[in-house]
Amino acid sequence: MFRLNITLSQGTHLQGLLSADKILAQSIAAALNALGKLLQPAVRGKVKVFTGREQRGVKTMVTGRGLQRTLWVYGELVQHFIDELGLPPGTFPPWGQGSDVYRYAQRKIKHAAPTGPQQQRVTSHVKTRKPSQTRGAARAVAKSKSSRGAGPRGRSPRGRVRIGPAATRTGGRLHPATRARLARERGVKQFAFLISRAIFERGIRAGEPFKRTLDQHRANIMATMQQAITDAVTKINRI
Repeated sequence: MFRLNITLSQGTHLQGLLSADKILAQSIAAALNALGKLLQPAVRGKVKVFTGREQRGVKTMVTGRGLQRTLWVYGELVQHFIDELGLPPGTFPPWGQGSDVYRYAQRKIKHAAPTGPQQQRVTSHVKTRKPSQTRGAARAVAKSKSSRGAGPRGRSPRGRVRIGPAATRTGGRLHPATRARLARERGVKQFAFLISRAIFERGIRAGEPFKRTLDQHRANIMATMQQAITDAVTKINRI
């Protein structure tokens, strides 16, 4: 807020005074737009970044007419409010597939370095069952064949269990690539749940990117506005 005192003296150019409001408004508007270009990247450098939307979501706008103009530096995402004001404990954010927390966990696990040597699983093709187990399995098969349709629900009339092509190719087991993918998905879900639980228990600390930017550039803002008014007064006196 600025207060302007206009003093009439001998030799005052009345034409300049008649245009004073317009000249001041133009000078203030130009100064506010220049400050917006300064403050916008400063705030973008302080917000927490995940997808890049957080930086792109920081906007500036000059509103008002004449001398009643206001520069707004604001964020249009919910993340900006949480980043600025924080989040108290008690909120359990969504963590399922498709949520921001899930995508965050997915990215962290994808770029995480392995913590130890990877052990390669060796599959033996030698039968390791004991003779007693082998004889027991043979008796079970013989009993199943003799039942001829009297087996439990879900079996064929001859007592055989139907196995899909994918399981048949790997001896009834999942393909190693499928097992690895399922293991990664389980890891992401567990990590996402732990993140949401930590937010629920401890909340999120306020980062205050907008307040810190204002405090950092407060002197520059005042100097810019004062220089804009000084330039306007100089122009008024020349007319």
